Amino acid sequence: MEFGKYLKALRLKKGLIAQTFAERIGLNPSHLSDIEAGRRLPPDDFGMLDAISKHLGLSEFERHELFDLAAEKREITPPDLSKYISANKQVTVFLRKAEAKGYKGKDFRELSKFLDEKKRSDGS
Repeated sequence: MEFGKYLKALRLKKGLIAQTFAERIGLNPSHLSDIEAGRRLPPDDFGMLDAISKHLGLSEFERHELFDLAAEKREITPPDLSKYISANKQVTVFLRKAEAKGYKGKDFRELSKFLDEKKRSDGS
């Protein structure tokens, strides 16, 4: 799904009209309309995406999807992750090693599963 369609579906699910929602997040209503219709690129800054997420009361999954779709459209790293990556240089090292070894989706799903299991065993 594209960012604009996803955003509009989330907004409508919460019963918000475009003008009210736009004002709450600090956008001109026509700008929001253009984003939802795919005529403008999604926001690329953490603050705006975070404001959208908070005003819509998104779940963790919905929030991640919102950030990912915004980044995908712009071909950038999701803003919520770029700060984390910058602050943790080992993440960059890890990603380069994974790329060099040709890791793909299946490998990352297994790693994610491992991290989920580790989290449960650590009690966090």
